[in-house]
Amino acid sequence: MEFISTQNFDSDAERVFWDALKVAFDAEPGYCWHRYPITSMSGPRLEPDVLILHPQWGLNVIEVKGCFISNVESIDGPTWYMRNWYEDEISPLQQAEKHMWAIVDRMKEFRNRILREENGDCRVTHRAFVAVPFINEQEWQRRFKNNLAAPKWELIFSTDLTPEQLRRCLDSAPVRKQKELSEEEWDTALALIKYSEGIQQKPRRPTGKAQSKAAWLRQVEQHMKAFDIQQHRVAFQVPSGPQRIRGLAGTGKTIVIAQKAAYMHVKYPQWDMVVTFYSRSLYGQIRNYITQFVQQFSQGAIDEPNWDKVQVLHGWGAQDQPGLYRHLCELMEISFRNYSNARNYFATASGRVALDNCCKELLGEC
Repeated sequence: MEFISTQNFDSDAERVFWDALKVAFDAEPGYCWHRYPITSMSGPRLEPDVLILHPQWGLNVIEVKGCFISNVESIDGPTWYMRNWYEDEISPLQQAEKHMWAIVDRMKEFRNRILREENGDCRVTHRAFVAVPFINEQEWQRRFKNNLAAPKWELIFSTDLTPEQLRRCLDSAPVRKQKELSEEEWDTALALIKYSEGIQQKPRRPTGKAQSKAAWLRQVEQHMKAFDIQQHRVAFQVPSGPQRIRGLAGTGKTIVIAQKAAYMHVKYPQWDMVVTFYSRSLYGQIRNYITQFVQQFSQGAIDEPNWDKVQVLHGWGAQDQPGLYRHLCELMEISFRNYSNARNYFATASGRVALDNCCKELLGEC
């Protein structure tokens, strides 16, 4: 199983549960996310603690709570009444189900409703759980065994964190078992989860024959638009320090960086960021990509990025075009060297070498 964590852990409970999942399901097929970013069809932005997509277990959304049994005073329906906790009342199962249905609603509408059953259900089985890694099942039973409103199978206790017990929790959930998905259905579910179709092109006319050249071309285009797991991982991780993205021409660096900028802008709209590049021809393309991804991540709630917060700047800049180097020169009140002047001054035919030397010159003035 591929494990993707998009940010640092907020609590020890999340880390304990995440580590247990990695030990238990490392050899399993499928994907597991920590703090996967979603937006429901109705608009609110959500981040489930753990999301698992598995060919046998379907979609599983798990809310992790780091409380101890002493923190849970009583339970009434979906509401847990807490003591000495950050909130007096919590509804963890409802929270997990809200995240789950937000994804299921999108699945049923994605790619011409491939994952929608005739009766309106989703072909991908879906379940919600609450993990309480600091509460064992015995102490829970002693306190709540006669409470009909207390969750039963939906809870994953500290005593369930062994590989065998974690598998039992997912295997034995009393919900509809996952039917075997076709390759197309699995790829569709994964494409939605990975946000791998943010760059939409004008749709082609439907093909009449499944084995025609036109149909094969559409399949190739579909795979070309889809991100692999490494691209997805890089795009959604927000590192605590510098991150370098390297790759050969045509490996998708521009799209990954655009998706990363859009994700960070929707998640942290107050942040200032700069997306810089060397080839001037990419200027309009990068802005277009960022706009499309922002619209996708926000489910259309944001029509246009705040370009004052997300600045797209060519690395060099010109007299008539803003650029990162030119902007820094203006801030530092240093004369800006244009392309020709820099090549002559540093005696090089390479524009990249000239820009590198200009930047070193700037650093020397700091």
